[in-house]
Amino acid sequence: MEQLEKQDKTVRKLKKQLKVFAKKIGELEVGQMENVSPGQIVDEPIRPLNIPRKEKDFQGMLEYKREDEPKLIKNLILDLKPRGVAVNLIPGLPAYILFMCVRHADYLNDDQKVRSLLTSTINGIKKILKKRGDDFETVSFWLSNTCRFLHCLKQYSGEEAFMKHNSSRQNEHCLTNFDLAEYRQVLSDLAIQIYQQLVRVLENILQPMIVSGMLEHETIQGVSGVKPTGLRKRTSSIADEGTYTLDSIVRQLNTFHSILCQHGMDPELIKQVVKQMFYIIGAVTLNNLLLRKDMCSWSKGMQIR
Repeated sequence: MEQLEKQDKTVRKLKKQLKVFAKKIGELEVGQMENVSPGQIVDEPIRPLNIPRKEKDFQGMLEYKREDEPKLIKNLILDLKPRGVAVNLIPGLPAYILFMCVRHADYLNDDQKVRSLLTSTINGIKKILKKRGDDFETVSFWLSNTCRFLHCLKQYSGEEAFMKHNSSRQNEHCLTNFDLAEYRQVLSDLAIQIYQQLVRVLENILQPMIVSGMLEHETIQGVSGVKPTGLRKRTSSIADEGTYTLDSIVRQLNTFHSILCQHGMDPELIKQVVKQMFYIIGAVTLNNLLLRKDMCSWSKGMQIR
């Protein structure tokens, strides 16, 4: 919008300049007809006109009709592709737009509109996570946006505890008519559920890689030596394929981390997810180590270390 406004102003400015030049040329032609030396007129510098620009004050609201609410939810939540938004736009875009709609409904003092929008938003997020709940990118994107939406509702709630951290300009944008504390609690509970879902998705992706990559992969060639007699080597079908190494686990962790950062996740949440990943890897490795005699040897200790 700002770019369009700038272009409009530039077009208007150039049109005015064009009129001025056309007028000058007209005067020049008249002067020539009156046998006035054209050199005198051409040499006169044309004084540039200063066109004052009106400063536009954006209110940070987005107006929508109540009958368009399903379209809003469809485009912002149900049909949205996380990768396109996170890479090409800004990661928290759906949360910011939804909050701008909430602000406009609050400005109109329309409690039905506020209630309907927040309920539809929460149901929309639940619906997309039910549909694509095993996709790490989708779950990560909506965890980030749910937290961002919750932060906006807190920051601009008008409560003293949050207002003291805002600038005076930010405080002008606080909600004026409604206390949405109950909805904040619902969103907070939803964020916790999404976090738990994210951890389950992580675990499902990492689980088949851990035993193969952490225990069965030979990081130091030739250390393992001969297996003691009488011990049958237990292998899983995944290990037989020999697909996972320590490097592939690290690559997977890097992928998780870069997606979380791309989605604009809070640093505290990223730390928590990373801790959880290391906990899963450590716990599964230890459990399998204790269950397998062939792993309880000095050489395997060297490999793991």
